Amino acid sequence: MKYVLLTLAAIVVLVGAWFGYWALAQANQTAQYGVNTNGQQYQSGLVSQERDRIAGYDKALDPAQKAQIKVTFCQVFPDLKPAPTDLVQANARICF
Repeated sequence: MKYVLLTLAAIVVLVGAWFGYWALAQANQTAQYGVNTNGQQYQSGLVSQERDRIAGYDKALDPAQKAQIKVTFCQVFPDLKPAPTDLVQANARICF
């Protein structure tokens, strides 16, 4: 009986440690994502990409292509921090 209780206690500790490890790993991943996506270099690249996307939207003739560009732009726009005025205007024009 003593060994059964020790075994169960060991299993509980191991399972708890396993869940704790994954919770910490997830928290670290989330923090790292925040650092990467809020950096000036990342934001600069994102702004450039979205400006190109809006230019493509304005030039596109195919309604399906315009719709896909619209969906993608409207999904990415909230990640722009802070969003430049031209992209805020494009968001108001396209996404609403």
